[in-house]
Amino acid sequence: MKALMQRFKLEPFPNRSGTTSFCVSGTRRDGKRIRENYQDAREAKMRFTELETEYQAGHQVTNLKTTRLDDTQIPIAEAAFQRLEKPADLTTAIDFWLKHGKPSAVAESPRLDEALAQFTKYLEDSNEYRDASKNALRYYVLRFVAQTENIRICDVTPENIEKHLANLNVQPGTKNDVRKKLSVFFQWCRKRQRKWCVINPADFEIEGRTNQDEWEPQVLSVAECKRLLATAETFEDGRLAPYTALALFAGIRPHEIQRLTWDAINLADNEITVTAAQSKTGRKRTITIDEPLKSWLTAYQGEGFIDFKGFKELKRQAGFKTWIHDGMRHTSVSHYFRLTGSYGKTAERHGNSETIIKDHYQGKVTSEQTKQFYGLFPTRHGHGEKIVKLETQAA
Repeated sequence: MKALMQRFKLEPFPNRSGTTSFCVSGTRRDGKRIRENYQDAREAKMRFTELETEYQAGHQVTNLKTTRLDDTQIPIAEAAFQRLEKPADLTTAIDFWLKHGKPSAVAESPRLDEALAQFTKYLEDSNEYRDASKNALRYYVLRFVAQTENIRICDVTPENIEKHLANLNVQPGTKNDVRKKLSVFFQWCRKRQRKWCVINPADFEIEGRTNQDEWEPQVLSVAECKRLLATAETFEDGRLAPYTALALFAGIRPHEIQRLTWDAINLADNEITVTAAQSKTGRKRTITIDEPLKSWLTAYQGEGFIDFKGFKELKRQAGFKTWIHDGMRHTSVSHYFRLTGSYGKTAERHGNSETIIKDHYQGKVTSEQTKQFYGLFPTRHGHGEKIVKLETQAA
């Protein structure tokens, strides 16, 4: 095969200063004469290759460009562009890094297990969180660390968070709560005294965030409520009956009940006060005690409120092989809205917004089911004709 004739030249020439430059010269197919000088031999070689390839191909080669990047830098640059929505964003990202990220960067960043150990010690000594919050933070951070490769804190990405949340078999709202707890952990890692990471990977928009259009609450049937309450009466002499009734009829969140005391329950005026410090939303609310709830609180007054391990056993004894997350609260909201028909009253009672009630709790139960639900009274102490004996088997 006949070799192609070389159309361009690459020649070195000396400068008066004693250095050497390189000249690339030749004529393009369109007759345009090229004569370009370069101080760098590698750059001159790349330009020579570009012009020669363009001539031999018979047209301008648009995908062959000269670059000052070496073989190590080229794949890094390609990976950076793939992670950006627009190529121009790379300059903005670099400017931001030089201004904010680089000064904050650390030479030493511990691995996840080491950071978890120090975070656990911090929680033990901290007065910043309630015990329940500490337990939740420890549990969810430990779970993330156990299910993630033991990489350095500074190497954790939003993709690691998203992958972890995708593997959780929980409602979208719960996934977002988990994300928030992980965000607390990584924000602690970012603080000035540690500087283990520059960004908080759990603060990005991730797939685990709640999508209210897709999420729908599930409720317990009246038969399941009867079974649960009947077991609550017999389980350890009704120790968890107040908790079960408060969750089912008042819809108070488990950790709010955990912070509740009998002093907050005014049976004379039929009111329960959930303070701002006790409330998940940080807002105080007052809950009216309706007739069935009052009968349960009166019958089991003085008993403890919550023991999560004990309630797990109670559910098992009640025959629940699976459990609807926040099922008692969803049941309470659904029946109260059917009873009152009021978005405002239902939202105020349960610490929700009216929008949530409108979007997710209308039509979850029927009028007949609500009538049966509010007829579930305890058997202890007697309540005359209003008693509906609770069967331990589903109706």
